[in-house]
Amino acid sequence: MVNTFGATLYNRIREMAIMRAVGLTPRGLGRLVVIETLLYGLGAVLTGLLAGTGFAYLFGRSLGSSYIAMPWTLAGAIALMTLAAVAAVGLGFARSISRLPVAENLTAE
Repeated sequence: MVNTFGATLYNRIREMAIMRAVGLTPRGLGRLVVIETLLYGLGAVLTGLLAGTGFAYLFGRSLGSSYIAMPWTLAGAIALMTLAAVAAVGLGFARSISRLPVAENLTAE
C-alpha cells in the first residue's frame, strides 16, 4: 500500500508544483497530501474490514456456525496503525517535494 501511494504521488509532482507556483504554501501542500492519503487509507481499511468480516462469516457458515467473534479492539488498532503509516508516507512525500525548487518540479516528466 505504501508503494502504491508513493507511486501515485510521484506521478503528480508537476501538478503539485503548479499548486505551489500559484501560492500554495509547503504546509498547505503537506496538509493536502496527508488528507488525500488518509482518505485513500480509510477506503482501504473499510474495504478490508468488510471483506474480512464477510469471508469470516462465509468460512464460519461452511463450518456450521453462524456466529463470528470479531476482535473489534484489535481490528481498530490495526486500522489506526494503517492510517498512521499512510499519513506518514504522505507527510514524508510532501516534505520531500516541497523542498525541491518549484521550477525544477514544473519541468519534471
